[in-house]
Amino acid sequence: MFSAVTAAAAGEVARAAAGYLHPGQILLDVNSASPRTKQTAAKIVEGAVMAAVAGPGLRVPILAGGPAAASAADILDGLGMNLTPVTVEAVRAAATKLARSIVMKGIEAALIQSIEAARRWSVEREGLQSLQHTYPGIAWATLVQSCTERVAKHGRRRAQEMREAGEMLEDLGLDPGLGGAIAAAQEQGAKP
Repeated sequence: MFSAVTAAAAGEVARAAAGYLHPGQILLDVNSASPRTKQTAAKIVEGAVMAAVAGPGLRVPILAGGPAAASAADILDGLGMNLTPVTVEAVRAAATKLARSIVMKGIEAALIQSIEAARRWSVEREGLQSLQHTYPGIAWATLVQSCTERVAKHGRRRAQEMREAGEMLEDLGLDPGLGGAIAAAQEQGAKP
C-alpha cells in the first residue's frame, strides 16, 4: 500500500492504514514529512522521493528505510521502481530527504526572490550575468524559469514539507527559522 499525501495528513493516513494491513503487507510512506511525523506510523517502510517525479516517473529514485525496506525494494524494483534500501531504522530516509530539501527548496526560494527584486529594479539581466560569471556551470535563466514554474505549481505542498523540515531542525535543537522562511517563500510563490 502506498501513502502519497501531504505532510499534514501523513500521520493520520499511516495510523488509519495500519488498521487494514495484514501480516506480510507493507505501507510505503513516500510523504515528505519529518522524522517525528514518520515515527507515528506502525508497520511502515518510509520512502523518501529524492527527485522530481515528472521526468523519471516510476523510476524516480526513492530511499527506503525501515525493517521491511529491503523486502519492499525487492518487490517494487521488480515492477520497475527504483527503491534503494538505506537503513533498517525508520526515519533516516526522511531525515536525508528533508536535509536535502532545505537546500533544494531554499535555492528555489532565494533565486525567485532575488530575481523578483532584480526585475523591480530593472537589473535582472545584470543579476543573471553576475550569477553566470560566478557559477558558469549553471544555466541561470533556465533555472529561474523552471524554479518559478515548480514553485507556482507545487509551492503549497512544498511549504508543508519545509514546515516539517523546521520541525526536524527544532527536534535536533537547531534553529527552525530557515525552514519557516523557505515555507513562507514557497507558499508566496504558489498559484491558486
